[in-house]
Amino acid sequence: MRPLRKGVIMSEDIIVLQQLSKCFVSEQGQVQALQAINLSIRKGEIFGIIGRSGAGKSTLVRCINLLERPSEGRVIVDGQELTALSPAQLRKQRHGIGMIFQGFHLLMQKTALQNVCFPLLITGVPRGEAEKRASALLDEVGLSDKKNAYPAQLSGGQMQRVAIARALATNPKVLLCDEATSALDPETTQSILDLLREINRRHGITIVVITHEMRVVEEICHRVAELKDGLLLRVGSVEEVLGDPSHQTVERLTIGLPQDEETALRVRCYLLSEGVLFEEEGAAIGRSV
Repeated sequence: MRPLRKGVIMSEDIIVLQQLSKCFVSEQGQVQALQAINLSIRKGEIFGIIGRSGAGKSTLVRCINLLERPSEGRVIVDGQELTALSPAQLRKQRHGIGMIFQGFHLLMQKTALQNVCFPLLITGVPRGEAEKRASALLDEVGLSDKKNAYPAQLSGGQMQRVAIARALATNPKVLLCDEATSALDPETTQSILDLLREINRRHGITIVVITHEMRVVEEICHRVAELKDGLLLRVGSVEEVLGDPSHQTVERLTIGLPQDEETALRVRCYLLSEGVLFEEEGAAIGRSV
């Protein structure tokens, strides 16, 4: 057996959302994507945001770095109110917020090393210094032998590792992960989760994970928030939110699973409520996983 979710967590809040709302307007009318969200995320924690498709998860994470500007409310990151900054000030402040996506968003005509160099070069870092930093980051994410490879020559997991290295290039204090493992197979997903956990442990970076995958939340998150229809339903420890197998989060995210997978998921949630997971899940829940 192994303890869950070790890491350095400080009580100080690094992300604060106050009365955050986002409304999209189209020819069909208005869509209220987020409604009066109040949420605080602590420095150094891995924080999960869960919900079904359309719940507002991706909109929320894009509001944290103002890729989507909120219709109402305040966004405060590392003591700076982003919603009050000028465009130039916001660009500078975004250097402290890295982001990775489900689709990787790499520059296909550039090598792995050049992709990681890119955010440094556009901020004025000398090329030699940028290449040294990028090379060290690719070593850290396990791609020391892929620095001159192009994205088309890499697997999905390797491309996501390049994206993680690129996101770390500017020494961010916050890393936003928008469905970062959804396009990966289970084995590759596990390797990426292990990498994110190690980055959090080694650098103390606050990581915000947007996901609909229960496994991701169970595996690495310290706390979790649940969204539904743009509303914040619940915030708490993983054990509090997911530990009760009858809770609506579990009910909704197990809809459509084969019976054996649903049973396995419910048992894992019970083990979470007991404060422990087994290193070898098969030993705990049989051969249904």
